[in-house]
Amino acid sequence: MASPREKLDYSTLELDLNVHGSHRFVENQPQHPPEVNRNATTDLDYPELAHPDMAHPKPEAAHADTGDKSRICGLRRKIFFAILLAAIIVVAAIVAGVAVAVTKKSNDKSSDDSSSDTSGDSSSKPAGESKGDGTAILTDTDMAAANFTDEFGYDNYLVVYQLQNLAIYMSAYNSSEDKWIVSPVVDGTNGISLDTVRNGTDLALDVYYHNATWRDVHLYWQSPTNAVKTLFRNSMPTTETSSPKDWTYPFSTDRYSGAEGSSIVSYGRQCVYCTLYTYIFFQDDTNDVSGGVLFHDNEDGWTDRNFTDITTPATDTPLALAVVAATNVSDRGMSIFYQTESGVLAQITYDGDSGYSGQTLSRGLVDNSTIVAFSTGFNDTESGSSGLGYQVLTTDPDSDGVLLTYYHDGAWAAGNEVTALSSCASRSTMAVNFGRRVYCVVDGDNGEAEIVEWRWRGEPNGDTDSFTSYDKVGTLSRDSTYGLLGGELSAALEAAASPILAKEGIAPISLELVMREIDGVAGTADPTMFIVATWLPQSDQAWQAAVIGLKQSADQLLAAAGQEITLYVEIIDESLIKSIFIGVVPHIPRLVDDWPTLKVKIQHCLDNFPSTRSHMTAISLLRFGPSWDIDSNPITVYISVGYLSDETEWSAVIHRIESDLAMSGWPDLRVHLEHNVIQRYGFDLITTPDAHDKEFGRIIKESYQKVVDLGADLGAARYITRDDEKLCNPPLGTLGCYIEVNTKTNPTWKKYALTNYHVVRACFNGFAMVKKDKETALTAPGTETRLFNTDHQGFWPKRDTLVYDMESPSRVKHNYTVSILTNICTRLARPRKNKNPELDASTIKFKKDKEEKVTFFDEGHNLLGNLWIASGFNRRTSANSRLDWALIDVNPARQGQNRLPSFHVWFDRYVNTINWPSVDTFGQQLQSQSSVSFKTMAARTKVFKVGSSTGNSSGYSHEYKTDCTLSHDKYIKRGVSSEFAVIGARANRATEQRFADRGDSGAVVFDEEGNVVGLLFGGQQPQGNDTGYGLVTPIEDVFQDIKDRSKDDITHIRILDSPNLT
Repeated sequence: MASPREKLDYSTLELDLNVHGSHRFVENQPQHPPEVNRNATTDLDYPELAHPDMAHPKPEAAHADTGDKSRICGLRRKIFFAILLAAIIVVAAIVAGVAVAVTKKSNDKSSDDSSSDTSGDSSSKPAGESKGDGTAILTDTDMAAANFTDEFGYDNYLVVYQLQNLAIYMSAYNSSEDKWIVSPVVDGTNGISLDTVRNGTDLALDVYYHNATWRDVHLYWQSPTNAVKTLFRNSMPTTETSSPKDWTYPFSTDRYSGAEGSSIVSYGRQCVYCTLYTYIFFQDDTNDVSGGVLFHDNEDGWTDRNFTDITTPATDTPLALAVVAATNVSDRGMSIFYQTESGVLAQITYDGDSGYSGQTLSRGLVDNSTIVAFSTGFNDTESGSSGLGYQVLTTDPDSDGVLLTYYHDGAWAAGNEVTALSSCASRSTMAVNFGRRVYCVVDGDNGEAEIVEWRWRGEPNGDTDSFTSYDKVGTLSRDSTYGLLGGELSAALEAAASPILAKEGIAPISLELVMREIDGVAGTADPTMFIVATWLPQSDQAWQAAVIGLKQSADQLLAAAGQEITLYVEIIDESLIKSIFIGVVPHIPRLVDDWPTLKVKIQHCLDNFPSTRSHMTAISLLRFGPSWDIDSNPITVYISVGYLSDETEWSAVIHRIESDLAMSGWPDLRVHLEHNVIQRYGFDLITTPDAHDKEFGRIIKESYQKVVDLGADLGAARYITRDDEKLCNPPLGTLGCYIEVNTKTNPTWKKYALTNYHVVRACFNGFAMVKKDKETALTAPGTETRLFNTDHQGFWPKRDTLVYDMESPSRVKHNYTVSILTNICTRLARPRKNKNPELDASTIKFKKDKEEKVTFFDEGHNLLGNLWIASGFNRRTSANSRLDWALIDVNPARQGQNRLPSFHVWFDRYVNTINWPSVDTFGQQLQSQSSVSFKTMAARTKVFKVGSSTGNSSGYSHEYKTDCTLSHDKYIKRGVSSEFAVIGARANRATEQRFADRGDSGAVVFDEEGNVVGLLFGGQQPQGNDTGYGLVTPIEDVFQDIKDRSKDDITHIRILDSPNLT
């Protein structure tokens, strides 16, 4: 497993455009289980002790660093003896070799569902069902398919299916890469037992469109007890593997139960002109077609929908759903197709609300028929589009045929047999997507099931004879699961592991060959045999023996295959890879009063132990736990320490803190200790384009704007020369807002842009980057440099002004954007077999966009202005909060406004209106502070911000302040500060959202009425958690310090276009 190195504080995106075309191992998704810091010491790696609620902590077994030092059974001598002496940890090292292209990580999104669904009670399965050990496609698998077109115009296809071991997998395709990527969705490792998956379960899949860059994916299946289960995935990647950990429980998974073996179909808003909301339909135990719709503004969640006034469905009827698009909202809806009791095809026309009608069609079906359907055109012609059409395919296994029934020119007709799809009939397992792709399970050459794809070649407005025209595209490859090794060697490695684990009494929950990488840190991916198991008090010796045996076996197999790549082996307890959800602690008067004193006691306790002395990075009070229901998670003292802290000594530290809390009258407070750091949010750690650029908003799709408004990105207008002479990008941050000041010497109001000081530090000589391992890291400035003096003393106009300009857009985003546009233009310029006027127009558009953006920088339009005054790092409020601010004198031609997001911007981010500010703020100007202050606002007060990375976001204030230290100003030795925190609100029931992320530093925080209340400067993301929390300085403290720093020359400060004075 890739061990976490020291977190980097600033951007490692270097000026190397060739890196965007390089090939790298697959990355892990953003959240990581507790991991090992291989840089902790030169001799020994330690496992993370997350201190779960149990008598004996459950550790992970993780590899040590490889090297030339002496080893015992492949382990360094010191590590080997440390293992034998450690009663609560397992540390082991493996060296072998493999390169794989699928990443699998695990979580449990709901402790309630985990406890009920992972009981392992085999009696809950119907007779005849059993789990196999194979990873081949299940012979009787069902399938479901979905598709979307991404913001770059590429086609994306998703297909889900079941394996012989009952796991549910997904194959994803992106036309930009022209290959299928295989990922697990339900494999028993993400808190969802395979005992909750029916053997041969029906599957449903849909994609919900929010906007061009944001989509949700919903998966549904049926349990052996007939419950309809569901998982949710936000922003599904199609060019890299995805982890089961990234799928969450969006709603109550046991709300619905279908008839045994019921067919399931689902729908999510497919397009701009499609029906809103999310739908699920199945056959219930009365044989009715039933289901529900999720109206996002409905606080009770799902609303039931039942179709009773239709021709009676057949028992175990197949179901198919096709969308009805329309430019007129009232004409939108969907059609559901099913088999009647008398054996004919029938249609339910549903308006998406409460209206529906039914009719039978002239197509007979047999008992084992399958139905799939897709639509073409629009249900109106206001836009000149083609009229509505349907293509309904039904199998006839008895005659080995696939038959077409179609709707064209306002009438249904029974079409001919589709001979191109005849091989689909025998297994009678088909799926289609709205992109007119058909998928069938067929018999492969080796007798195993395989999935084949066809493309519809029909002309919706042409001759109906074309409706039976299909081209075979190919077979969905599953070899990508095993990457460069190939299936045989990967399977051999996994097969050889089974008896070794069995010998030691270890029943693996999962065993996968994966790439384990630190999120956002290039070059840390390690090929790993990743095993999830259950830790028992007696597991230490068994896990040690298993790891050593697995190493020896892997060495022999890989040597025999001529492989010279290092393979690591990791065994980890399932409790350490569950997702964590955090939330605001409620107002408890005595706890509010005691919390400052409790933090002092906790810090004192940490300082009493060598393993944690001087390593504390944060002490927070949070709702913290594995439950999606935030309020059911325990109130937890969350403590993070730097990566050099020795976690083998943490158990005593935790028990001492718990004892002190109990003596202080708080015996029920849970304590969680982990490796982590506070991050400044003025930078972007992602280094390559195949990483998750959407998370940080690094690519700029719109035209560069001459006028720079609130929320825009900015950075120093220079490159930084690293110690090895390589040029690197400076950090980026956010233009928080425009303010106006007047001074004793100049009473006329003058306009400046507010941001963080740490965002502008690269403007000063002395800002230095060094190469650390394979990455770029900041180093403290030399004592004779300008930056050293500014860090300590701040910057104001009376000092000399020999500093670099600021710019917007920042060159981090500019370089990345130009690189992406270059790749797109190169791809679009390739020779094509067919004429495509639309693609020709897109090629011209992208080329022009690139040229305009390059010219914008070449002609100096990126220059924003000069630094006018800044805090430095040495300032604190009277309450010991950090003061981290800077004012920029923006060139008049580039000065913008403080306009807040419009209705459409908020709607695109949050469908749930509870996360919106007052509608009176939409499109209006930011206002000066009212009576609302972070110092006095109640817990869970809604606040908002607009940042250059995450855009507009909503969060909740937290009245329990966080004590923290930051690495890059640690050399100033100001010690611990005490900060206000904001925790992100949920986008909907299924999705947590970060309030802020890297690149958002400098954003102002405002209340529900649009009044400014704070300045964002950093935050933290606990391990296993998606949201993290942001750190904010009250705006009144910022404004007062600006006056103080000016030596009282500044007399008044106000928000631009807001009359209130400060």
